[in-house]
Amino acid sequence: MQAVNTVQTEAPRKRVEIPTEHPHVVRVETEFGNKLYLRGSRIQIWLLAQFYRQGDSAEDIIKTYPHLNPAAVYDGLSYFLDHKEEIVQEIIENRADVVLAKMDAHLDERGFVVFKSTTAHESTT
Repeated sequence: MQAVNTVQTEAPRKRVEIPTEHPHVVRVETEFGNKLYLRGSRIQIWLLAQFYRQGDSAEDIIKTYPHLNPAAVYDGLSYFLDHKEEIVQEIIENRADVVLAKMDAHLDERGFVVFKSTTAHESTT
């Protein structure tokens, strides 16, 4: 019988939700810093706010994400309205051009993300 080579990996960190003054909005410590989410979901508040700023209503967002509790969506939008400067800053930080620049990447002519370290013209010799 042949031995199986196993690789030990770290157990995933348990997600710790830190309450805010809004019952459906929590802060979560991530590898990218403290981020605001709808409690029990992976939907960040800046994303809800961006939909809202583009003209979507709470009902539109609920139709797009039917698994979300409607009260949570309204609370997330309320959090945005109470903390506009903070959330608008997060929207800016999450724009595609900003994220690509931070990662030293760009979109090619087909719309694929290309990282500088993986461009075809670079040589390893």
